[in-house]
Amino acid sequence: MKKLILLLICLIFFTISYSQKELKIGDSVIKPILVDSSKFNLYGTWKVIYRTYVAERENTYEIIPLEELNQEYYKIRKAQGELIYGNYVYFDEKLYIPYCPYLPSLIINPLYKKMYIETNEARGYEPNIRNLKLLAISVLCPLYQNSKTQEEFGLLVISSDIICILDNNAYTYLKRVEDKIEAQNTWNKDESGFFYVNLLGSSDFLFYISNNEGKTLKVIYNKFDNCNFEYNYITNYISNNCNEGKTQKIFTTRNIQKIEYPLSINIDLQSLKSNTIKFSGGFEKEDCKWQIKWKIE
Repeated sequence: MKKLILLLICLIFFTISYSQKELKIGDSVIKPILVDSSKFNLYGTWKVIYRTYVAERENTYEIIPLEELNQEYYKIRKAQGELIYGNYVYFDEKLYIPYCPYLPSLIINPLYKKMYIETNEARGYEPNIRNLKLLAISVLCPLYQNSKTQEEFGLLVISSDIICILDNNAYTYLKRVEDKIEAQNTWNKDESGFFYVNLLGSSDFLFYISNNEGKTLKVIYNKFDNCNFEYNYITNYISNNCNEGKTQKIFTTRNIQKIEYPLSINIDLQSLKSNTIKFSGGFEKEDCKWQIKWKIE
């Protein structure tokens, strides 16, 4: 009888949505709840709605807002983060893919590990999200045998329709996309059929070629203002297995004496080792704006 009572108490604990302090996310106020891990479904499309940045206070390791520690660096990171507002992220059993830069890179065949946590530790969570009971999900790379190195990034489930990705000292909040047509959105696309990404400063991001029937990947590097690239290159991952680090450089401006922008590049898809491509560009100044466009023909 005692065991039955204990079991019922545990079931009630994990199935009831906890009423907790309100959480300010941009201009919105959200009331976090402890959702049932067995009922929560991460799969589907999510939209980036807000982002905050943190840093460790020296000698204490306490997590504080980045703007309190370094205003100049905060301005750069904030400007980069605002470029991805309204962009999409997709999860399923075969693929995690962000359709924008400045988020954890794509993972093929990810694993997901759920757990309940309390965000009470000042060394672990920013003040805005502290002292909550939440469902947390670790997104794992199955490539690594050691379970301690499998985690690529983690996320917190704020409610059934709001999650927060924790990565690179940033808290990125996303809202579940319910509309079926909007859920099909991926990268931003211009009138000429080119996908495009706007970036700030030295940056890179991964692009995954899926269901491809074309022969050529057409890429355009474009810069704005009076900024000059220090480098451009494109790499292809040797394997589709998670984020395995082996790559093959398939384009670089290193040996090109005179480079004119917009810079157009054609890549034969038959020469690729995997479906994962990384675009990279670098500048001396981190406030330089630039753009990459691409399409498959």
